[in-house]
Amino acid sequence: MKTWLKVVLIFAAIGAAITAMLWMDSRRKATMTAEGQAVVTGALLHEDDESSSLDETRISYRFETGGSAFEGLSSVPGDRVSDWPAGRTARVCYNPEDPTVSEIRDSGRPCG
Repeated sequence: MKTWLKVVLIFAAIGAAITAMLWMDSRRKATMTAEGQAVVTGALLHEDDESSSLDETRISYRFETGGSAFEGLSSVPGDRVSDWPAGRTARVCYNPEDPTVSEIRDSGRPCG
């Protein structure tokens, strides 16, 4: 097989994999149609070894729905630990059929 064809096939496979991951993430977010209030239980900076522009703040939180408590973990870009102190209330979007699928929403974007 020609070298250029191998390169094209490799890039096509990488592109297909990235497209599939983005599609699955958008489908997961589309299922999170319910909204609630969460309490932040902690925030931790995850520093990238290669570039500080890839650092992210991981936020752990707890919320209740249907008489049950759930815990979640979301991330936001950059060092935002001071913005997410333990005890802060925050908006959470979650899947009403499976509340273990949830995400903190920092912006005014609607759930779903």
